[in-house]
Amino acid sequence: MKLYTSNRLEQLALQLNAAIAAPLSSRSPLAPEVIVVQSRGMARWLSLQIAQISRICMNCEFPFPRAIIGRTLRAFFPEMAPEEEFTVEAMTWKISRLLPDLARQKEFAPVKNYLTDEDGLKTFQLSEKIARLFDQYLVYRPEMLMRWERNGEENDWQATLWRKLAGTGERLHLARIHESLSATMTSAPQNRLPERVSIFGLSSLPPFYLRVLIELSRHCQVNLFLLDPSREYHGQDLSPKMKATLLSKLADRGLTVREEDLPTGNPLLTSLGKPNRDFTEVRVDLDERAGFVMQEQPEQFVEPDGEGMLQTLQRDIFHTRNRGVEKNPKTDVHATDGSIEVHSCHSPMRELEVLYDHLLERFEQDPTLKPRDILVMTPDIEKYGPFINTVFAYPEVSRQSIPFSVADRRPSNTSPTIETYLSLLALPGGRCTASELFSLLDRLPIRRRFAFTDEEMTRIRQWITGSGIRWGIDAEHRKALQLTELDANTWRTGLQRCLLGYAMAGRNQAMFEGIMPYDEIEGGDAEVLGRFVTALEALFKLVLELPVARALSDWPQELGAVIDQFFLGESNEEISDLRTIRMALDQLSRSAELVGGDQMVEFRVVRYHLEQLLDQGEHHGGFLTGGVTFCALQPMRSIPARIICLVGMGDQDFPRPSQAPGFDRMAQDRKCGDRSTRDDDKYTFLEALISARERLYLSYVGRSAIDNAEIPPSVLVSELLDYLDQAFVFPNNKKAREWIVTEHRLHAFSPRYFDRQTKGLFSYSEANAAASRSLRANSNQPLPDFFADPLPEPGEEARRVELKSLIQFFDNPAKHFIRRRLQISLDRDEDALEDSEPFELNALDCYWLKQELVAHVLERRPVAAEALAARGMLPLGEIGTAHFQTLLSAAVEFGEKVEPELHGQAPDEPLLVDLPIDTFSLVGQIESRYGDRIVRFRCAPLKSKDKLRAWINHLALCAADPGTAHETVLLGSDEGGWKFSPVAEAQAVIASLLEIYWRGLSRPLPFFPESALAFAQAELFPKKNARSAPLDKARRTWNGSKWTGPPEKSNRYYAFCFLAKDPLDGEFKELARQVFGPLLRNSEPIP
Repeated sequence: MKLYTSNRLEQLALQLNAAIAAPLSSRSPLAPEVIVVQSRGMARWLSLQIAQISRICMNCEFPFPRAIIGRTLRAFFPEMAPEEEFTVEAMTWKISRLLPDLARQKEFAPVKNYLTDEDGLKTFQLSEKIARLFDQYLVYRPEMLMRWERNGEENDWQATLWRKLAGTGERLHLARIHESLSATMTSAPQNRLPERVSIFGLSSLPPFYLRVLIELSRHCQVNLFLLDPSREYHGQDLSPKMKATLLSKLADRGLTVREEDLPTGNPLLTSLGKPNRDFTEVRVDLDERAGFVMQEQPEQFVEPDGEGMLQTLQRDIFHTRNRGVEKNPKTDVHATDGSIEVHSCHSPMRELEVLYDHLLERFEQDPTLKPRDILVMTPDIEKYGPFINTVFAYPEVSRQSIPFSVADRRPSNTSPTIETYLSLLALPGGRCTASELFSLLDRLPIRRRFAFTDEEMTRIRQWITGSGIRWGIDAEHRKALQLTELDANTWRTGLQRCLLGYAMAGRNQAMFEGIMPYDEIEGGDAEVLGRFVTALEALFKLVLELPVARALSDWPQELGAVIDQFFLGESNEEISDLRTIRMALDQLSRSAELVGGDQMVEFRVVRYHLEQLLDQGEHHGGFLTGGVTFCALQPMRSIPARIICLVGMGDQDFPRPSQAPGFDRMAQDRKCGDRSTRDDDKYTFLEALISARERLYLSYVGRSAIDNAEIPPSVLVSELLDYLDQAFVFPNNKKAREWIVTEHRLHAFSPRYFDRQTKGLFSYSEANAAASRSLRANSNQPLPDFFADPLPEPGEEARRVELKSLIQFFDNPAKHFIRRRLQISLDRDEDALEDSEPFELNALDCYWLKQELVAHVLERRPVAAEALAARGMLPLGEIGTAHFQTLLSAAVEFGEKVEPELHGQAPDEPLLVDLPIDTFSLVGQIESRYGDRIVRFRCAPLKSKDKLRAWINHLALCAADPGTAHETVLLGSDEGGWKFSPVAEAQAVIASLLEIYWRGLSRPLPFFPESALAFAQAELFPKKNARSAPLDKARRTWNGSKWTGPPEKSNRYYAFCFLAKDPLDGEFKELARQVFGPLLRNSEPIP
């Protein structure tokens, strides 16, 4: 075995390329080159390096260590158990089958309490933990497993379980092979071996694996390429903590040793480099015991050059030098040295925003720097992944775009197809709420399957709301969940209402067989309704039939049927993702074959296991694609880069604690070479330190976004800062934390980023710069207008204006503009589906119910509480009845006020209008006509928009029938009402409103109905001895007070458009006069 060592991965790549350049004398000219790596990221980097050196990289295999060890052992031990038989997955299934019976034995008392769940999920999860331990025992404690098999230790539940699991000695597993390894592998292999195996970039290997490789090297060429941070031996160096422990123990024995006499080396290397020291010790020990000497090749260590902090630190590690102590004086730091940066932010989002600005600065200052030269790693890529996309995928301007890719994310968080599939499997056992099932139907894969368009999904949402669907498939489904067995507000009841409403249109809200038809579904909606029902029935079948215990061998077919039912697999991405799901199901099938397919397994167990399989699959994409690479901070990923950035380096995030179960025998008796999550993370940090060629960038959440409380960084960042304090002299005698750590502001638009007064605070964002200028001027400098220039006028077809659209415009011109022209909705809760049946009625519900009840009263139509409850408009039971009686009383009282204005007439049919007015056409229908008058009522206090709606309808009627003297009556609950007199110049007034409407399609207009009416009334009809100017009246309405209620400016559309300035300006006054002037002059209050 040849051993190559270097502190530079690039040097190891050169040595590897030279080693594999020698042609193989293989019997097959197509025999691949076998290069063992620990991660796909390393394989990707290495293949690029080989291609760069040799101009090509082909026919190379990059197996993981376990794969090459299994292949080697199988060549010498043909009778070895199949590879799948002792995988964690296979052992998990076997253990979950054995545990319930074994739990009756007294030695299993420590784990018996975990086996009490009905569906077996806890048992399976415990089995998974045990299987992972056994998998570690096979590799790190084979002698312990063989002792369990031979001695039959009593009162040891793990030994008993292992004997049951392993069975007889006929099937060889790793522990059984371990005993006869040397004797068997000295003979010729019975199967073909690779002619050459190269192990590249691994910082450690289990002693067992290393022993197999040593034996393998007797039969083929084995090259071991190891990254070592130092050319000096540092196994004897002690950290301060280790020194204190040793001195204490020596003192207890009466021995005195001076601390300075104990070897120290470089503190960072001593603290972070334990895996490297352990692996060196394991290698030496195996060499001695096996009588084997590795052929150490000439060292390829390269002393780091450069005068920056980072390069000096790397040299200290390289020479195991403890700078700042005795013979190693401190080094002065140049004021412009930015080779090591630490940034403290208030949130992950701010971390990425700060990183983005700093990368833009690096590209600006160094034209030779390319995005591919930058590697960004984080301990939690799932947490930071969404923020990465938010910040880097949407630059303010295209010239600030930074190409990037994200690797290592779980497919369930990045693949819409896999995410949808798992969401489908999450339905059984749930309440099947309206929002839950609608959101599933609205997912792209399912929309494709059932051919739903955007417009159709909007209609379906309306049907769900209108038919009163809230949760539960039906009463039986609710009963199965041990909840109230009622059909009201369930999916099936809602669907029955929709189907009856379509089939029995025109029944005028009459109940049929206890069901109230929902009559808002028109004839052209039949096909959409059919697909909607088909999709829902498929979901119902999944929810009701899937969660049944089945034989393990039956589950792959059942779960595969879900794919066939809900996915088409049209796009390449969807096809690839569905293939991933099917591969996971195939893996489940293989497990069933290995452990016995007759094992009965509950749905929750299979669902949990499938989620694990999908999330633990290999993640191939996103690594080293030519842009900035974002990936997980994982062990043995020492990819060199000009700039290495580590984000998310918080105290609770990294290093991860070694959380071993209480029954882990390895944790109870640690040995050299054992893996430790915490030690691996510390060594990963060390590898990052030595792999950054020019700059090391660190960031963490160092302040609370709520109260600005300080949050400590990772202990590894603190150790680094402590050493920098010890080793360097910073300008102005500052400490490392004062010079290196940049404390960022909570908001990216803080003026400190643009005044260039604070080191490390800057920004390339023009939008944030504009916001900061206003803040810097103490808000006296207005923010830029939301709309500096108007949009182009819409097409000529927009001049055909619907009456209801004109009315909606004057309700809120800003809202109409944003929603129609910009296609933006600020009403986040407006379309939210209700997931609970009504228990109380809010003010809006009461209003609509009273309006409907008043109509029933006026038309002498009976109405029952049951009918309203059947439509989902009233709470069930006595609460609903009480509400109904209260609302009915109010409706009857208000009806008595309205009825005299009707003069005993029934309403006429709606009048269709199509009025050519100047360059416009006004089309629509006018309702609530009683002869030559319109009677409108609102069982609530009248608002300015009610008066505007009535006024516009009144104008349309006068313009459509100018030969008749029409009037309009508007009644409210708080006052007598308003009466609009005939308008001779109705067309001219409408033309004026249409001109305003047309302007409002290009920019938001400062017209606010309540404030505008207050201004117009005060100006046109001033009160005697009025103390306030008309504009002051409007401003009081706009700003609000405890007497006038909430301010009109609190409307989110007004705030969105007019935050930058006071909108009550000259244009506001002109619009108020133009709109409300004619209204007030042609109306009078009804006493």
